[in-house]
Amino acid sequence: VTLLKRAPDLEEALRPVEKFALVFAAAAADVGHPGVGNEYLNRTLDPVAVAANFRSSGEFGHLSIAFGLVQLPRLDVTTLLNEEDVRAFTDIVSSCVFATDAAAHHQLLLEADETFTGGADFDDAAHRRLLLRLLLRAADIMAA
Repeated sequence: VTLLKRAPDLEEALRPVEKFALVFAAAAADVGHPGVGNEYLNRTLDPVAVAANFRSSGEFGHLSIAFGLVQLPRLDVTTLLNEEDVRAFTDIVSSCVFATDAAAHHQLLLEADETFTGGADFDDAAHRRLLLRLLLRAADIMAA
């Protein structure tokens, strides 16, 4: 949220569901963290790593817990959203949490370089969503 406040043009351009998804993703990004990295989860054949097919295992686990909680009736924040926004919410949360995987860092920067060669277009949903992923990745790095 602090990083978003430093970019008022972006904050103004974001749809409410995009802001909500970013805040939810920030909360979900380390929920249930086992205290070990993806490499350890994969090497020890942790059930989460197996379910994640050994890709972004920890992030997969965080999302599984967060979305599992949302399925509880008293915690289902998606009831506040229409069907289109529920899809946007889950897509944004998932992509943002997966962006916190350190192994994906280089690819995320390459994607940003390719996408923003002419600058960011806040009217373009794909640009906004990439910026959200970058914001959460930056916040994750700063918190480490």
